[in-house]
Amino acid sequence: MPSNTRRGLSLTAMGQILTQQRWTFVAFVFAVMLSAVAATALTTRQYQAVAVVQLLPRAGREVEVNEVVKNDDGGYLESRDRARTQIQIILSRSVRAEVLVRYRAKGFEDIPDGEPGLEVLRKSISAGPKEDTQLVEIGVMHESPQQAAILANLVVDVYCKANLDSRTDAARETQVWLDGRSGSYRTTLDDATEKVMAFKEQNNLVDVEETVDGISTRLTALETALGEATTQRVLLESKLSEHRRLLASGEYEVLAGMFDDPALQTMAREHATIVTEAASVLGRYGESHPEHQRAVEHIKRVEALIADEVRRNVDGERSQVQTLAGQERHIGTEVALVKAELLAKQRLQEEYGQLKVEEDRARKVYSALGERGAEVDLQAGSLLNDVRVVDRAVPPTRPATPNVMLNLAAGMVVGV
Repeated sequence: MPSNTRRGLSLTAMGQILTQQRWTFVAFVFAVMLSAVAATALTTRQYQAVAVVQLLPRAGREVEVNEVVKNDDGGYLESRDRARTQIQIILSRSVRAEVLVRYRAKGFEDIPDGEPGLEVLRKSISAGPKEDTQLVEIGVMHESPQQAAILANLVVDVYCKANLDSRTDAARETQVWLDGRSGSYRTTLDDATEKVMAFKEQNNLVDVEETVDGISTRLTALETALGEATTQRVLLESKLSEHRRLLASGEYEVLAGMFDDPALQTMAREHATIVTEAASVLGRYGESHPEHQRAVEHIKRVEALIADEVRRNVDGERSQVQTLAGQERHIGTEVALVKAELLAKQRLQEEYGQLKVEEDRARKVYSALGERGAEVDLQAGSLLNDVRVVDRAVPPTRPATPNVMLNLAAGMVVGV
C-alpha cells in the first residue's frame, strides 16, 4: 500500500481513536495527575530560609592612613575570586561544626551530633553569589521553617565571627612581629646614635659643619692675602729692576722724581734752585769767580745727598721685596697647613656623614615600624568587619520542596 495512504489512514485512525477513547484519555491523565498530587502530599516538605551578606573588601582597613587604594583592571577578578573563597569558607567544616554546636546549645536535637550532623548540614547549607554584586546568599533547607531560619542565621553569625577573628588574629600576629622588629631597630638606633656621639667626642667635633666652614673661611682669607702679597712683590720687583738700571746709569735726578720721598723731593727742588743760581753766576762772573765755585761745590754736595737718598730708597725697595717674599713663603706655609687641616676635617665630615646616614636610616625605619605598629594595633582592637549582614533569614511561608505546580505540570505531561 502507498505510504501516503498509510499516513492518511494513520492520522485519521488516530483522530478516531482519540474521539472514541476521549474519556479513557481524560481518565488516564487525571489518574496520573492524581498520582502526582498524592506523591507530592506524601513527600516531606522542606523549607529554605535565606540570609544575605555583603562582602566589603576594603572594610576594616580604614586605619591604614598611608594606603592608596587602586581600582585597577584586575579588581573584578579579585572580587570574583574572593567571593568564591568566602563561599567555600561558609561551606567549610569548621563553620558547620560551630553552627552545630550552637544549634544544639539552643536545645534542638533533630540534627545528630558528630559526623552525621556535619553531613546533614553539608547537604542542607548552600551559598552562592548574586550576579554582578558583592552579595552572597546563604540558604538552609529544613523541615521546619523556623529552624531553617535559625540555622541560616547561625551560619551567618558563625561566618561573620570567623571572618572578624581571622582579620584580628592576623593583625595581632603582625603586631607581635612588628614589636620584635621595633625592639631590634631600637637597639640598632641606639648603637648608631652612640657611634655618632663617640665620634664627635673623639674628634672634638661640636659642630662638624661649623668647623669645616670656619677652616674654609680661614683658607679663603689666607689665599687672598697670599695673592695680594704676590701681586705687590711682582709690581715692586718690576719697579726695583727699573730703579736699579737707572741707578747703575747714574741718573739720580730722574730717580729722585720716581720716589714718593718728601726729603728726596726737597733735595730735588733745592738742586734745581742751586743749578739755576749757578747758571746765573756763571753768566755774570764766569767760571773762575768764587761765587760760581761755591755754587758748583753746593751742587755737588746736593747731588751727593740725592744719590745717597736714592740708593737708600732703592735699598728700601730691595728690603721690601725680600719682606714680601718672606710673607709669601710664610702665608704659603700657612695655606698648606690649613689645606691639610681642611682635608682632614673633610674626611672626618665624610665619616661623620656616613655614621649620621646610618643613624637617620635606623631612625626612619624605627619610626615607620612605630607608625605601622599603631595602625595594626588599631586593627587588632577594631570590631570593623569586612562582611556585613544585609538581610537576616526569616521563616519561609512556602516550602521549597516539593513544588506542587511543577509536579502537576510534570504529571500532565507524563499523562498526555
